[in-house]
Amino acid sequence: MKFDVRFARNFNMRNLTLDRRVAAPALVACGLAGMIFCIAIAQESLDAARAERDAKAELAGRLSGGAAARGGVQTTGEAESLHNPFVAAETATTAAAEVDRLVRAIVVKTNGAVLSTQAAVEQGNDATMRRIEIQAVLEGRIETIQRILFNLETGAPAIFIDDFALQPAERSSGKKEKAQMPLLQASLTLSAFWRSGS
Repeated sequence: MKFDVRFARNFNMRNLTLDRRVAAPALVACGLAGMIFCIAIAQESLDAARAERDAKAELAGRLSGGAAARGGVQTTGEAESLHNPFVAAETATTAAAEVDRLVRAIVVKTNGAVLSTQAAVEQGNDATMRRIEIQAVLEGRIETIQRILFNLETGAPAIFIDDFALQPAERSSGKKEKAQMPLLQASLTLSAFWRSGS
């Protein structure tokens, strides 16, 4: 194949022109590719925003649902407590008993076992608002413990997990249990708040 030297000498970028029949479709194709790229990016952002909105709506539903968020566990004065973060009870002592009952009900509902609970009302200067502390020792498999923690923290009244420790259960597992997930023992310090007139 021979290369025309005269063509190479005479070739100049100024002489290079693009035929209109080729230029117009090329510009349209570039424009369409750019639009498709922008639409894909916008769609991805919209899908992410929708997923975030749905997750927030679900969480808001759980928080406002109170008993529904806790797996159907009912509390005293449920109608008032659905949107109230405080424990509904006449006195701080009955509020402590109510929180103890609620913790036990959540654990049993999620197929866990309550080994011990102890409720105490923190005595402070403000008699109209008291902190209730619950020391609880629970037992269950990892999925059960996770559900218990979720149900405790996402319902009403508000229960806060101040301290948490996890270790293998003390009792020995049988052959059947060894093949499954091991039993765990969780020690929790929980707190809730009672306010008079809540």
